[in-house]
Amino acid sequence: MRPDCETHVDYSQKLTHPFETLRLSPEPMLVIYDVLGHFPSPRDHLSLDLRRQFTLRSKNGFLYSKKNDVVLVAVDFDPAHQTWLQRSGFAFGEALRIPAPEDGTAESYFEAFLKNALDKGILGKKLSTLGIKKIFSWMNSPNEMRLADELGLSTAWNTIPDVVRAQFNKQTFKQRLELLDLPTLKGFLTSVDRTSRIPLITKAKFEELCLSLANNSRLIARPTEAAAGSGIFCFSTDQIDSAWSTITGAEPTDWLIEPFIDDCRSVNLQLLVRGPGIIDYLGLSEQRLNRFMYSGNEGLSSVSTTADSAVTECLRQGEVIARDIAAQSYTGLIGLDFIITPKREVFAIENNIRINGSTFSLALVAQLENSVKHELAWSYEKFTLPQSVPFERAVSTFGNLLLEIRQPLNDGFFIQEYSRTQKNTELATTLVASNRDGLEALRSEIKKRIELFNERIDTNDSN
Repeated sequence: MRPDCETHVDYSQKLTHPFETLRLSPEPMLVIYDVLGHFPSPRDHLSLDLRRQFTLRSKNGFLYSKKNDVVLVAVDFDPAHQTWLQRSGFAFGEALRIPAPEDGTAESYFEAFLKNALDKGILGKKLSTLGIKKIFSWMNSPNEMRLADELGLSTAWNTIPDVVRAQFNKQTFKQRLELLDLPTLKGFLTSVDRTSRIPLITKAKFEELCLSLANNSRLIARPTEAAAGSGIFCFSTDQIDSAWSTITGAEPTDWLIEPFIDDCRSVNLQLLVRGPGIIDYLGLSEQRLNRFMYSGNEGLSSVSTTADSAVTECLRQGEVIARDIAAQSYTGLIGLDFIITPKREVFAIENNIRINGSTFSLALVAQLENSVKHELAWSYEKFTLPQSVPFERAVSTFGNLLLEIRQPLNDGFFIQEYSRTQKNTELATTLVASNRDGLEALRSEIKKRIELFNERIDTNDSN
């Protein structure tokens, strides 16, 4: 079963106006970025820290906003960061700040908003006055679709719920790959009844299946519905009892068990489906993982698409998957994660059928490359400052290392996310340089400037 093979993705050309094109609609919209909300409740398997991070990421929606948009963001979206983004040519929507729930609750800021009928009534009147009739969202989750229904709004992307669900779920995505004659990792699904918590296979059967896969190596357990690597763990054959306890005791009810392959590369490919036969290339990167948790990306050069046969195979498989999704009338972004094994085997392991963590970086770089007319080296990564730092102070400390979006383009970094607690400050950034050496030099200099905050802590302590 293969989709129409007449459609081809032009991997030599990235989107020329990425931020405008990603919206698939020119008119003003309501922008939502509800990351936590797509995880089914209860969310006991998510740590409080991870919930907090997901709530903070609600501010990312502002990055994709245009003039006359209304953007739902958590209340702690920093005004100084907002002003800085606007000076850089981004984030021109009107921020509608929503109080974030306490860290101890499983509620997302957006779910708290959905429960407040008064706020929704005020929002509906505002949208009507502004003539806003569409939602541009992170992934058109059930939460976001509920609001769209209540306010009579359509969506910028045609994200058919059944298609999105089948692609987002790792097991049904794997089944789709098999229908497309694409390679998949061997494995099995184990499930627990959501209500009774009774496993649908016996422990003895689980052990038998694990041993049949292990072949003296480790196994990896992945929740079928999770993001950013949450819930994933590895175990060996002498840890099957412990793995069984984790799987039957944790909130996710469905788990994929597969062989764990050491020293794999992780590649992310993002494509924009604009309709049957219209598939655009946004970018390609290698992902950095820390104990399976996503921690950043580094751009892959165009040379990789021709000189590296394994990367070329990622592109080939990505085109097959994108054509299949387009044939089902989906429009919007897809972010495909591949692993490349030491034997040069390529497997698609999940489809992030939504805006991805590195989407802004890819769009920014595509826009800059269109301006400077040559390829740039880039990475998306997070830095933690060892104290609570106001945004203006962070800007003054990093100074000339910040990216100036003008000609001539400097090697620098762009602060797309900023958040701080009483103890530290986290910056999610896009680093851009003219070449790999410049990128490494920039990264090194950023780390030196971060050390200045350590020195200030030492000075304060000595006083």
